[in-house]
Amino acid sequence: MFYFQLSSNNPNWLKSGEKLSATWTSRDAESGISKTEYCVGSTPDGCQIKRMTDLPINAERVTCHDCSLNLYTTYFITVRVWNAAGLFTIGTTNGTRFDATAPITGKIHVKKPIVSCIHNCTLTGNITGFADEESGIKSCSFAVRNSTHYLTGFVNVGLSGRILVWGLTFTHARSYFLEAECENNARMVSRRAQSPHILVDATPPTKVDEVCFVDIVYNTSLIIAYF
Repeated sequence: MFYFQLSSNNPNWLKSGEKLSATWTSRDAESGISKTEYCVGSTPDGCQIKRMTDLPINAERVTCHDCSLNLYTTYFITVRVWNAAGLFTIGTTNGTRFDATAPITGKIHVKKPIVSCIHNCTLTGNITGFADEESGIKSCSFAVRNSTHYLTGFVNVGLSGRILVWGLTFTHARSYFLEAECENNARMVSRRAQSPHILVDATPPTKVDEVCFVDIVYNTSLIIAYF
C-alpha cells in the first residue's frame, strides 16, 4: 500500500524571520519509498519559484531556506514521493502567504470617564481602529491597570471589540485606564493602545459652610451661614 498525506498543520501565514515549510507522512508497505522531492510555486502544483529538488529518501519535512518571501504572493510547496516500483504520488500545501508588519494600533473608547464605585466595580468600552491590510486581525484583548501595575491579565475578546469587566476594586481619587492589543493571522501583535484615564470619585461635594450673595445694584451683600 502506497500512502502519502500532507499535514493539515502547515501554516497559512508566515511573519518576518520564518521560513516556508511543510510536513507530511509517507510509506509504502510493498516496495518501499525510493525517492522524495519537492518544489515551490506561486500556483498549486507549480514549480515557478524553486524547481523539483531531491530530499532524503524518507524525509517527512522540508524547510526552504533560500526562498525569499514577498507580500501579496501565495506560496505552495509540492511534494512528490516515489516507490521502488516507479510509481509516485503528489501533494500540495494549501498555500502560505507572508505578512511583514504587525497590525496598526487603534483606540479604546470608555463609556464612563468618571466612576464613583470602589468595590465590585464594572468597566465597559470598545476597541476600535485596529487593522491589518495583509493577513487581517485574528483577535484582540484588553487589560485594566493603574499607573503602577495591572489589575487584570489580558482578556481575549476575539473580533467583537467589546470590553466588559466586573468585580474590580478601586481606590478613591486614583486614575485607572484600559490597555488593548490585537494579533494578526501571522501571529504578530500590535503596539498597545491606552484609553483616557478613568477617574474614581467616591465622595460627594464638600459641605458648604457659608455662601455670600452680592447685590450689585444696591451694593449690599447677604451672608447665609449653615450650621
